[in-house]
Amino acid sequence: MRVLLTGATGFVGGRVADLLFAHGHEVICVGGPTTEFDDALKQRAQGTFNLDIGADDLLGSLKSYGPIDAVIHTAAIAHRFGHISGEVYRRINTLGTEKVAVAAAAMGARHFIHMSSVLVYGDLGKQSRLERSITEEMSGTIDDDYSASKIEAEARAVKVSNDSGMDLTILRPAPIIGEGSKGNFGRLIRAIDNRRFARIGSGENRKSLIYVGDVAQICLELLAVKKPGIEIFNIAAEPITTNAMLKQISEGLGRKLLPVSIPPVLIRTGAALGRLTPLKHRVESVSKSLETWLANAVYSTDAIKRRYAGEPQTPISRAIALEVQHYLAKRN
Repeated sequence: MRVLLTGATGFVGGRVADLLFAHGHEVICVGGPTTEFDDALKQRAQGTFNLDIGADDLLGSLKSYGPIDAVIHTAAIAHRFGHISGEVYRRINTLGTEKVAVAAAAMGARHFIHMSSVLVYGDLGKQSRLERSITEEMSGTIDDDYSASKIEAEARAVKVSNDSGMDLTILRPAPIIGEGSKGNFGRLIRAIDNRRFARIGSGENRKSLIYVGDVAQICLELLAVKKPGIEIFNIAAEPITTNAMLKQISEGLGRKLLPVSIPPVLIRTGAALGRLTPLKHRVESVSKSLETWLANAVYSTDAIKRRYAGEPQTPISRAIALEVQHYLAKRN
């Protein structure tokens, strides 16, 4: 199969590329304008191209590399508190997704796989009292530019699919962890290792995560078994409690956590007072992070299991161990 892969050198895209090559697919790899492709990837790919997916002439830049059978779209500006403007998120995550989808249809692609995010559920993923798993039909209040850009990206991909007849799969992965991750989980490992972490709350809340290798494997399998139409799926491993996650990280690092935890009410009270100061925007960011940390963020994967009888194969304990081992190898 001839596959166009965006974000080919990214955390997720790189793992997808490895699997596609291993299974004999012809892969056209697209990276950002300043992306550097290593020699091994260049040798295996049908082509490697540096493109701005938000550019007006994206179709013109890509169409000569057709025809293609499918697109796996992993390119995006990742979620970062306070560092990226809403306009940048919209240009790359929303308009870029639309432009890639339009190009895919024009190049003859029969299937478009779009990597979205569980952050499209907004405040549902930040509610400590949420007692049921979040399903694909649910929606919450959106309070940040990144989530808004991803929701609109999904809508635009759906429109292109409806207009062109190209099949569409939207994947909403739980937070992705694994070797080389650069998100909140990697920062948590560093904080614990540097003894700059304080436990907050009881730690009995549960979190969904997923291993990066399983995200790539699901993409690979969907290329082979995709059923017609537009489908949206959460993808996640079995949830883990915050306490179990912290215990495994600290033991893997050989670090001891303080036996006491900070009551959330103290931080919430401080945040309420801080909103009255000139630092209110920074305080608001910290407050959002706190609620995310305390939340029961569990995402149902029943839909993809019913449809394709597939699920992640890597236990989240194994994924945590792999990321900690990778961190220690790089640190040493």
